[in-house]
Amino acid sequence: MKKLLLILFVFILTSTMVFSQEMDMVQGGTGFLGLSLPLGDFGDSFNSGFQFGISVRSTIPGMENVDGDFTIGFAKYGGETGGIIKESEYTIIPLTVNGILNLNPTERLNPYLLAGIGYYLLRDVYTVEWTETDNWGDTWTYTLDYDERDGPVGINLGGGVMYFINKNMCVEGCAKYHYILREGDSISLLDIRLGAGFYF
Repeated sequence: MKKLLLILFVFILTSTMVFSQEMDMVQGGTGFLGLSLPLGDFGDSFNSGFQFGISVRSTIPGMENVDGDFTIGFAKYGGETGGIIKESEYTIIPLTVNGILNLNPTERLNPYLLAGIGYYLLRDVYTVEWTETDNWGDTWTYTLDYDERDGPVGINLGGGVMYFINKNMCVEGCAKYHYILREGDSISLLDIRLGAGFYF
């Protein structure tokens, strides 16, 4: 199932880029860096993380102020330690497909709104350590390393602004809220990022 979803994402991305070239639509990409802020129960267990990634977008046929966007990123969070938990680290690789409503598409300064769905590759790595004393008074220390992975779906929404330095180059700021659907312990995130893009 996970491989099928990845293939679907790649197919959508490739088809969009080829179709964009044939229809002479605006297309391009933005590389970004930023902060990822865990919220709710996830924020109680993990600290703010860093993120980076790339997004590509093109105009939807017949809708000059609406773009389609594919984004892949990487975010890493350090976990709270204490008690028997000695080390903790969480990583998320989001693969999202979004619709973008450009509020001022023909001007140099273009604010926008976005919403979409995503497939999220999650990895939780942590170390548990504890000591026990046996019946002879000897103390033993035990250490276990865990590496848990998952691939749920989720939604994201947000907005940002693009400022075009010239016809092809822009700088961009964006904030996105992610809600990752997991049974019993859904994950909420707020991403704040800055980037630079090239469009043609």
